[in-house]
Amino acid sequence: MGKLKVAVLGAGYWASLQIPSWQAAGAVVSAVWNRTFETAVSAAKRFGIAAVYKTPEELFEKADCDLVDIITSPDSHLPLVLMAAAYKKPVICQKPMAATFTDAEKMVSACREAGVWFAIHENFRYRDTWRRIREIVESGALGKIVRAEITLCSASLEGLKFEPTLAKMDHMALRDMGPHIFDLTRLLFGEAETVYCRQRASHPENGVMDTAVALLEMKNGMLMQCEICTDKTPGAFISGDKGVLTYGAGHYVTVRAGGECIPYEQPVYQRPEYILEANWNNHGGDGILSIRKCNESLMEAFLNGKPAPTDGKDALKTMDLVFRAIASADGNHD
Repeated sequence: MGKLKVAVLGAGYWASLQIPSWQAAGAVVSAVWNRTFETAVSAAKRFGIAAVYKTPEELFEKADCDLVDIITSPDSHLPLVLMAAAYKKPVICQKPMAATFTDAEKMVSACREAGVWFAIHENFRYRDTWRRIREIVESGALGKIVRAEITLCSASLEGLKFEPTLAKMDHMALRDMGPHIFDLTRLLFGEAETVYCRQRASHPENGVMDTAVALLEMKNGMLMQCEICTDKTPGAFISGDKGVLTYGAGHYVTVRAGGECIPYEQPVYQRPEYILEANWNNHGGDGILSIRKCNESLMEAFLNGKPAPTDGKDALKTMDLVFRAIASADGNHD
């Protein structure tokens, strides 16, 4: 079997990380389209992509590819996924999945009815730190979990320079980072019963809601706090009846259980040549390398004819939490 051929829709900032990550995972990026044609041409030259198309329809009709990867702004996800379903082309889409829950449902339904393999990129669950935390929780070392906290960082004023579309996104923290934090919550602790959320703009002059705090009551009875903000490092606190796990500054994970304190150190990462130093510094080694690991996981599922871990059906459950949190933040809480 030859290498997997991926056609890319979108050639902006995130595509500059996604395209070389596909190539590092062993796939061939065979075609590219972007709303601004010159940007697509530039990406093709930089990454050695053979074909450039002026419209997405032309790409779907002519590109030599096994699947398409949508790496565009969220407002275009619905029409492009529906187009993939119409052309019966397997498709992967970046998060946030859709602008509304209804749109997300339409995407899943269209692909299901067309018999099209459909997945959502969700790279945070592939970070080494969260993988290790999941292993510890599932090992039973902490016992029955009573409560937990997860903190993730939303785009700072500096970060908005890399992704300026976020500066215009309403409910920015919840729409951009909500899929990550709620996917991790579901991955570690299962499904939520209720969601209560509030949001704030930490820089009022900017006006972007870059801070959100959500309290979830999980179906297993535990309490879960999800915090998204610009001024804290990613972290976690998980309290069980047998032990406690903490994850904080320096990316250190520590477990205190049975009178022991067990530290789990973060690996030392080396920047691959295909990633610019500024992007490496902005996202961190664990974050950048998780993109390739996510691609490898999706590629393995696709080539084996299996649903992706974050297929459309699963992603709907995560997006349900995102939009419930948005509704709560707007005053219509559970």
